[in-house]
Amino acid sequence: MTEKQTLWRMLIGGLAGNLLLVGIGCSFYFFFIQPTFTSLINTSNELALLEKRKIFLREAAHEIKQRSDDLNALDAAFLHLEDAVPFVTLLETIAAQNNVTISIQADSISNSTATKQAEFNLTITGTLAHVMQFIKQIESLPYFTDISSLTLSTKNTQVEAIINLSVLAL
Repeated sequence: MTEKQTLWRMLIGGLAGNLLLVGIGCSFYFFFIQPTFTSLINTSNELALLEKRKIFLREAAHEIKQRSDDLNALDAAFLHLEDAVPFVTLLETIAAQNNVTISIQADSISNSTATKQAEFNLTITGTLAHVMQFIKQIESLPYFTDISSLTLSTKNTQVEAIINLSVLAL
């Protein structure tokens, strides 16, 4: 073989070897590197989406807890008709604290479409200062109350107050 032929064989062999290496490199890239990179990008996007969902769920849980506390406070402000005894007991306790006598009479329960109200007629007897203090404390009860009417009259040294009290109920 001549030097020229050997040189051509070497060049062709080198070129074939280089083409083989380039082919293996391209195959490695297309079959391993690119799918791994695509999978990494998809996983990264999924992780970002999961982080957003986690933040949203944490905020939603906080909002639900806050709303639940608000609903519990709002529920406590309504008189539950099936459990009106604590309300009546509270009125009697306030009367005892203010040195007045009280007579409580349940008047009616109105069932309008928007609201339900329990109405009570209260008759309070005591000094003017004690009766006024009792009325102030009724206005600050932890229920949604409304004094519909108030009539004051005197009997000897005592003042008698007749109060029509409406309480929002459930």
